[in-house]
Amino acid sequence: MARKRAARVSRRREGGTSGRRLLAADFPKWKSVVERSASTLSADSLRRARQIRSLNAQARTTGRRALAPIVTLLRRHPPSLRARNDALARLEKERRTPVAAPRRLPQVRPSVTGGSVLQVFGPPYDAVWTQSSPNADSGHPAADAIQGTFSAWTHAKGKSVFGGAGVGIGFRAVTDLPMAHVRPHFRYNYYWSNSSGFETAHSRALLKIRAIQFGPSGQQTKSPPDEVAHLLWADGTSWFQRHHDEGEDVWPGTVQLDFPLVAGQFYAIWIYYQLFADDAGTNALSWSIAFASLHVRVPFLVVEEARV
Repeated sequence: MARKRAARVSRRREGGTSGRRLLAADFPKWKSVVERSASTLSADSLRRARQIRSLNAQARTTGRRALAPIVTLLRRHPPSLRARNDALARLEKERRTPVAAPRRLPQVRPSVTGGSVLQVFGPPYDAVWTQSSPNADSGHPAADAIQGTFSAWTHAKGKSVFGGAGVGIGFRAVTDLPMAHVRPHFRYNYYWSNSSGFETAHSRALLKIRAIQFGPSGQQTKSPPDEVAHLLWADGTSWFQRHHDEGEDVWPGTVQLDFPLVAGQFYAIWIYYQLFADDAGTNALSWSIAFASLHVRVPFLVVEEARV
């Protein structure tokens, strides 16, 4: 029943706006192109994950060299070993489950606002993207085109891990105006915690908007794509530090992507996030733990065509 209802909504959406009708008429294979364009998000995210992994490894190596004499002394001190075990036991009791989705908002049907050049898009979206590294157990990403949600939770477990997910749409301008402005409406829930005992732990999360330009045959015609990033958090710990934060139904403020419109082209517009975590795991005496969970809802997004 849910699948049939989603199909009816999708059919109404495909024929509901001038932009959708023009897109289907001028670029018949647009949807498959939008779906395939998710590979650009994967390539960018994995490249960024490698950069972060390298930087964190350098920081950990430097820290271990500096702390090696102290660790040697504490290894011979029974009260220090007991304190380590107590600290790890407390951390194991912390919540390490994915946060719930933000509250549901009324669904917005796509439309071109009368007397203006605004196109409004809502679920179901055209495509989804998920990616994790080094494996699916580290990132736990998920995305739902019908609900307009995407999420992940990461527990580094001695590694540098990444999880990403998002939703995408196909877009074609209905005017000959030169600029487009994309403004999604976000709601997100989050929880993150970094804890250290003579090691380092890191986590960070970014919300992003990307517009990938394609020609009539479906080839990408602009590289790199236009993109904007909004940093949700970036944190690190070392020595005996613990940092954490959480929030429910948070609005990150206005996140806007501006890009030039080119005649005879169409665009894959992606709303997505990148979530990174890095820690040393549990060693004989030293340890660090990084955990993060993020759930995003995009009830609608607006694409404005403008002169500037």
